[in-house]
Amino acid sequence: MWFWGTAIWMVLFWVGVVVLAIWLAGLLFPRATEAPPAPRDILRLRYARGELTQAQYRDMLNELSS
Repeated sequence: MWFWGTAIWMVLFWVGVVVLAIWLAGLLFPRATEAPPAPRDILRLRYARGELTQAQYRDMLNELSS
């Protein structure tokens, strides 16, 4: 009878170790919850920073629209 009690505790111990490992992995490597920016948003940001001229911005915006 003592075997079953010991086996149950051993299984519970290892389940606890696995759960703890998964929890720690979630803390160390969080998932990205934010979606990447849309191409139009990137284009607007580049134009706002002065990386593009107005003509370049309009050309690229037309390309995205087509």
